[in-house]
Amino acid sequence: MIILKKGNFIKKLGAALLITTMALSLNFTIADAQSFSETLSYYSSPQLKNKYQFINGPCWAFANIATLETFLSKKGILKESLSEKHLLSYANQSQNNPGFHYTITHGGNGMIANGYFSAGLGPVFEKECSYDICNSQFDSKLAAVKSKYWIKGVKNIGIDSHSIKKAIATYGAATIIYHVKENLYHAVSAIGWDNSTQSWLIKDSAKYPNNYTSLPYSTQILESYCITDAESFPSNIKIYQHDNFGVTGACKANSKLTVANVFDFSGNETLDQVTICSPSSNSKINVFLAPVSNNGIPTSYRAYWKNLYSGTVPHNGYFTLNLKNKVHLDKNKYAIIVQLEKTNNSCSPGIGYQATCEGLTLPSYHPGKSFILCGQSFSEAKNILNLENMSGFSIKAITKK
Repeated sequence: MIILKKGNFIKKLGAALLITTMALSLNFTIADAQSFSETLSYYSSPQLKNKYQFINGPCWAFANIATLETFLSKKGILKESLSEKHLLSYANQSQNNPGFHYTITHGGNGMIANGYFSAGLGPVFEKECSYDICNSQFDSKLAAVKSKYWIKGVKNIGIDSHSIKKAIATYGAATIIYHVKENLYHAVSAIGWDNSTQSWLIKDSAKYPNNYTSLPYSTQILESYCITDAESFPSNIKIYQHDNFGVTGACKANSKLTVANVFDFSGNETLDQVTICSPSSNSKINVFLAPVSNNGIPTSYRAYWKNLYSGTVPHNGYFTLNLKNKVHLDKNKYAIIVQLEKTNNSCSPGIGYQATCEGLTLPSYHPGKSFILCGQSFSEAKNILNLENMSGFSIKAITKK
């Protein structure tokens, strides 16, 4: 059972800013998948190895790994079974270390799993970190096991059956979190549907011996999401980030939002891609590289901003932009500036951030990481958002050597 939900962080900041928290192949287009999901009464993605969780609590990790395995299998790049324990251990840091402190029976959620995936921390193969209900705490040996896949996109897909079918048809599977009873939730991986029985085809790790079963359409679904982009982990990339534990809230504006993350780059590398988590599908997005002043604040003079990417936010969730203008970086501090604007078919522009929340301990706050453009100058995001502690915005810079 899942016993955690993401909190809703809603605070008003004057008039401007708000904090809030198929397809038989992946070569099909979104239009193909939509037509397919609307016309087919029965569909099932490939069924993979049965895995049983044995105890209540770790269903969230099993469901997220199952969804990823199905996606990778559909894409043709799944080499072998992936480890649930590595994800569970990532969420069970010792009290002396930064991170989440959830035992295997305590539960978890998509915020933790998608933070783990997008940060490049996992997944790893099951043979490298096998499931053990008696020992799930993170240790240095697990930290040394390198991720086998780079998860570049996660989409929040809504709770209506049409959106879930379309996601399954396009990407193979969707993680579904649903209500069981008061304060108890369960997570499964949906891999198909059957209109004749009005039910989802799911992989449920709480079932034994065959965990492929059904879930009625009438079930009260609270959240669903899917993997949209992944590849074997490249050996020549480096991920710069301030949100490696996941997104705990979001900063929103009425019509336009400009934020920045500052990174101390190692040098002799090329800025190749940027990963962002935003809830604002179809918003206009521009990404810039800017110098940082001696006081550690990004320059607000737009003449010094180099445009790296212009387009629209593809979906609500994590997405990775392949920069149209790649830049060779020397050893220095630079700012990655993200500018989001509302369009006629988008919601208010917003971007995710990582801050202290229930069960999550962060390192002591250090200024100079994340900023919001207020008027004509950048200001520390933590102070503007009035947060107790903040690691930074969900803007990751990916470089190649």
